[in-house]
Formats: sequence, structure tokens, C-alpha cells
Amino acid sequence: MNKRKFVKLKKVFIENRGMIMIGFLYFVYLIVDYFNVPSIFFNIKNINTSFNNNIVTMLIFMMTYLLINKKNIEKNSQDIQQKNNQREIALATFVDICKECKDIINIIRTFDNKQFAAVNNNETILKYYTDYPFKYSDIMYSFAQNGIITKDEYSQFMVIQRSYKGYITPKIVNYNNKNLKCNESDELICDALLYLIDNIIKAYE
Repeated sequence: MNKRKFVKLKKVFIENRGMIMIGFLYFVYLIVDYFNVPSIFFNIKNINTSFNNNIVTMLIFMMTYLLINKKNIEKNSQDIQQKNNQREIALATFVDICKECKDIINIIRTFDNKQFAAVNNNETILKYYTDYPFKYSDIMYSFAQNGIITKDEYSQFMVIQRSYKGYITPKIVNYNNKNLKCNESDELICDALLYLIDNIIKAYE
């Protein structure tokens, strides 16, 4: 028997050791009872049928219980693993959103008036810069609804979404309007947003 088969058999034995032990003890009991071993020391009948039937009933009940309990444990383990996998996917999605926000903000901050004008004249590109990082907003909401991410984590996502759009949209659309374009305080708010994004990436990546 090679090592792999031995390890597999050992695993099966460990997983079912409760039922194997019960079956073994009952087999020993039948041998002892059939050959009337106790009669060597005590004056008893060969087989106590009533007691034997009770033992059989009890053992069947115990084996059934162990089997059901094992299945429940396996199911709970699978549910926990599935929940962990879903959470990892949710956090990975959140991190990707943060990275995309950061990349676009850093790109927009390098634009000159000519580049801003080009974006404003192309609705597809404009929509990309304003909405693309949040293409999975519905999925993030579903993660929160199902308890895969916490309320605080979803609140962080919402803060990033509002702050990002509150900065990017006027930055692009009002680039040539002195009264409406982003000022120094808006840039400071954006710096705070980038700081939050960096901390989220570090925490969840």
C-alpha cells in the first residue's frame, strides 16, 4: 500500500471513528454473548434476547445520530467556507473600485484645458471618468444586504462614491468656469479622499 492510499484510509478512519468504534464494541459484545463468556463466572442464560434487542436499537440510534451530526458539521463547514469566499470577493471588488478611483483622480489632476474640453465633447469618455469605478455598485449593495460586508464597510464605499463624484464631475464639466471650477478647498477634500482610499487598499488588499 503506497503512502497516498494509507493517508486516505487514515482520513476515512478518523472521520468515521465514532461509528467504527461502536460497531467494533457491538461485535465484541455479540462474540462474548454468543459464547456465553460471562457464564464461566456467573450463572446466566446463553443469550439475553431482550437486552440484545435494546442494544441493537440503541446502537442504530447512535450510529444514525453520528451520521446526521457528521453531515451537519460538513454542511456548516461548507457554508462557512462559502461565506469566507464571498467576503474575499466583496473586499477584492471594493479594493478594485478604490484603485480605479485613485487612478482616474491622478489622471484628471494632470489635465490641461484642452484635455478637459476633449472629455466634455465626448459623452462616452465623460461617463467613463465619472461612473466607471462604480460599475459594481449594485453588487456592493447586494454584499451589504446579505451581510457579506459590514455596515461600516458599505458606508465607506458610499463616502468614496459621493466624494469621488463630487470632485470629478465639477472638475471636468466646470473646468473653464472660474466661478464653478474646483478650488483649493476642493483639492484638499480630494486629498482626504485619496488618503481614505489608500487606507482601505492597505486594509483589505
